[in-house]
Amino acid sequence: MNNHNEFIPAVNISPILPPEDEFQLDFEILDCVVMSDKHAQVAIITDNEIDRDALEIGENSRVVFSTFSKYPYLCVHLKNVEKFMSITVACKCENDLIRELTFSNRRSNVHIHGNTLSAPLIISDGWQYVNIDLNKVLLNGFGVKFISCLEVVIDGSTRVSKMFLQEQEYADAELPPYLRMIQ
Repeated sequence: MNNHNEFIPAVNISPILPPEDEFQLDFEILDCVVMSDKHAQVAIITDNEIDRDALEIGENSRVVFSTFSKYPYLCVHLKNVEKFMSITVACKCENDLIRELTFSNRRSNVHIHGNTLSAPLIISDGWQYVNIDLNKVLLNGFGVKFISCLEVVIDGSTRVSKMFLQEQEYADAELPPYLRMIQ
């Protein structure tokens, strides 16, 4: 757990996965809803490449994480398993509307319709660190400012080891040990 001699800088984050100060994942402590058909699968596995627990989401599965955070940067550490996947974020904006932002490796262009925006998510092979500036996306897509994040949904085939919202972009070394990419 935490080494009390180690200096941990003050950062403003809202952890989603894993929950605060947890190094291992457990469905008993995760605040999420799993939706899938009878052939889909969601499991907690230990990924050999990173030697850590990860949430493995199979095809036709969806995991919904309810959250409330005023922090505009969504960070996700995910593994590209060379199948389609998406991240959908429900955000409240300055005009009190809820906007839905979907980032998918299936898309090749940006599409805006009503209160929804769909954009490409370009990910390489293996584990990726994705940092999405929700305020910037809302400003560019709708001309409005971000107020809060209400929900994050992961669809399709991928593995996720960490997911959190942060007030600003922090260096890996500034994060608490359980959220660092480099151990």
